[in-house]
Amino acid sequence: MKVSVKELKKTATVLIRGDEPWLEPIHSSFALEANDTCAPGVDGKPRQLRGELSFNLDSFGYVVVRGHIKYEPLVPCSRCDLTIPMDVSQDVDVIFKPREVTLTSENLDDNYLVDGKIDVEELLNDLVQTSIPLQTCQPDPETGHCRYCKSDLATPRVFSSGGDDVADEPVSPFAKLAELKNKK
Repeated sequence: MKVSVKELKKTATVLIRGDEPWLEPIHSSFALEANDTCAPGVDGKPRQLRGELSFNLDSFGYVVVRGHIKYEPLVPCSRCDLTIPMDVSQDVDVIFKPREVTLTSENLDDNYLVDGKIDVEELLNDLVQTSIPLQTCQPDPETGHCRYCKSDLATPRVFSSGGDDVADEPVSPFAKLAELKNKK
């Protein structure tokens, strides 16, 4: 979905219900695969992004986008790899400037209008993707354990060689590479 500045009088509001077809790329990037396992109590239903955005055109040709989005996509836990919900709901406050001819290092982080339009799907995708932390494990502050797999987060183990009937033993994440190197 694109909002055109030429069609924007002073203020426009967009209500996001979650079922809009232009949201499909965002929703599908968090869709569950057939072999994904959800943490206990987490349903496998895809969540939908919802919210409300207002677009305000100022006298300098800048467009100020304000509002709020609610979204809880399912992402893999960085500790147990089970699928967990990650709340990325947030307030939106972004300014789009008219396209500048020469970009400098000071304005590379600014948002610009493209052909006099704002791509709302791209804006929302950027907001969602940058809200998901690199470490998605959800620690419980009371117990110090992962809320989903119940692992003690103080344990330094990340990878293990154990199976269902074998005791877990911590191994280096580079152990398989060392095995391949030794086979030569």
